[in-house]
Amino acid sequence: MFRKLTASDKKNLYDFLEEDRSFNLFIYGDVENYGFETSFQELWAQIEGDVYIAVLLRYKNFVIVYSKGKFDAQWFADKINSYEGVEGISGREDIVDALKDLVPYKKIREQLLAELNNVSDIPAEFLSTGTIRKALPDDADALYVLESQIDEFNDFPSSAKNIRESLSNGKCRTYIIEQDGLIVSSATTTAETDDTVMIIGVCTHPDYRGRGYASFCTAKLSADMLKVGKKPCLFYDNPDAGKIYRKIGYKELGRWDLMVL
Repeated sequence: MFRKLTASDKKNLYDFLEEDRSFNLFIYGDVENYGFETSFQELWAQIEGDVYIAVLLRYKNFVIVYSKGKFDAQWFADKINSYEGVEGISGREDIVDALKDLVPYKKIREQLLAELNNVSDIPAEFLSTGTIRKALPDDADALYVLESQIDEFNDFPSSAKNIRESLSNGKCRTYIIEQDGLIVSSATTTAETDDTVMIIGVCTHPDYRGRGYASFCTAKLSADMLKVGKKPCLFYDNPDAGKIYRKIGYKELGRWDLMVL
């Protein structure tokens, strides 16, 4: 059976997701922040008897699929193909493998998921800078200029308007470093729940790399999240970024792929 989920399904959904909690942080965070009944978000599940087999989350133009094993890939592919304007599909490596011959796509970005467990895991040298501050809505234009310089962000470009809305509505926190009148490095949170948070948008302007700015932003943001009881997780596909995160104290959990449509 396949059906659309409602608020009454929340407990059963969370029970199903719990085994791979860090992998499912985006689903947890989107449900916590936006619920089940919005124009831009919906959840569907394959259920056999009372047992959840697989779940699909559509958030705006992005889709996440999660299953613990085999699932009806054709049904989920048909559902995805029925949406207009989907830009990306993400999921564990085996889930994306099951979908990739059923959904037209441009490329697959192979990413690794990592998490940080304790502030004490962060070496002191990454927390010694005092130049970091929290971004304000008025920083949106400058952040957009920074993000426009980052090749890795070209698959899913943002806009100054979207950045400003995110900073204004409290759904994210962005830490920045400024030099020469520019925002030259940043790191951002998303998908916050009571005890977990995803770190995204870690970047440094090409002219200011090699100075440790991305490390400082990520370490400070991660430490502050841990201090308020939220374990940070992040995805990356850049080997150089992976070296930074491991030095900060992040531990890899496994692979998570992104299909760019």
